[in-house]
Amino acid sequence: MIIAYGLANRSIEGIEALGVDKVQYQNGHTYMTLVYQIDKGARRLLWVGKHRTKSALRKFYADMWHIDRKFRKNIKVICSDMWKAYLHVIKKTLQAINVLDKFHIVQKFSKALDEIRAQEVKILKAEGKEPVLKHARWCILKRTFNLTKSQRG
Repeated sequence: MIIAYGLANRSIEGIEALGVDKVQYQNGHTYMTLVYQIDKGARRLLWVGKHRTKSALRKFYADMWHIDRKFRKNIKVICSDMWKAYLHVIKKTLQAINVLDKFHIVQKFSKALDEIRAQEVKILKAEGKEPVLKHARWCILKRTFNLTKSQRG
């Protein structure tokens, strides 16, 4: 009853920034799609979709369109993860700037760093040199002032 009242009386006026993400709700790979408002000074969950699919995210936009015809035009920024289905729907549906969330950017950067470091270690070994990069992941990622004396070396 409370949820029905909240949905019937919610206002979506003035929303300019959205976040889209997924959350696991059962064991395995079963996800829900979450859409939330991330405007400065206003953070709230707007919608939950049962699955992590293109059609789930499309349904969100259709639901909001029925409430307020100007909704899509008001959205200036949307933050999402790098899942292709989300990116595709956002591109087709909104005329907004799509900002990728920092978790996924850092994850991709970290993976690339590990791959390059592993390649360099192989090259150093093949040249008969000491593989100094073998255990240097955190030396590269840490801020200079947090390095220990041996890590600085």
